[in-house]
Amino acid sequence: MPYPYAPGTRNEYSETYVFPTDNGLFYIVEFYQALNHFTGSEEVLMNSRLVFEIGIKRNYLEDPPPRKKRNDPEVLPTISEILDKHIDANGVLPIYFFICDDSDSKEAARYKLFTNEWYPKSQLEDWIMFGYEIEDVKDEISRYYIGLLIHTNHPNFGIYPELFEKFMTEQVAQGKSLNGGRVLL
Repeated sequence: MPYPYAPGTRNEYSETYVFPTDNGLFYIVEFYQALNHFTGSEEVLMNSRLVFEIGIKRNYLEDPPPRKKRNDPEVLPTISEILDKHIDANGVLPIYFFICDDSDSKEAARYKLFTNEWYPKSQLEDWIMFGYEIEDVKDEISRYYIGLLIHTNHPNFGIYPELFEKFMTEQVAQGKSLNGGRVLL
């Protein structure tokens, strides 16, 4: 059963939802208007200013406990419900993406959790998730795990995923950090 959650901050660029857990953690699920990623790119990537990056942050409400519980079975259904309701309520024109946080080398596990757990169980009809694993050609070790959600009735459904992948790959090839210092999924 999901944790109770509430709307957090909201402004013209982002909307958040928040919830505390029984393990002393506090989660923030953010839908951030991600236009800074696509400045100077093809107009179709800007999607009439309806491109949102999904960010999930967590902090301890107090000092971290001496031994934290590894798996809280209520977190995934809570995040899933927030994502499903928010995306479903905003129609077919917005496009959503996420970049898995790589600060602790757990980005592949985050990506797997999102693509193998949340998306298959989501209640989003006709939303397709495209997954990308983009290798940093400079060091051949770093990888970015990225997901893109687009509705099948979106006017650019046929071309957006390919343009998105090309853009993200070019950004990595140019040595740009995709996370921009933000803690994401």
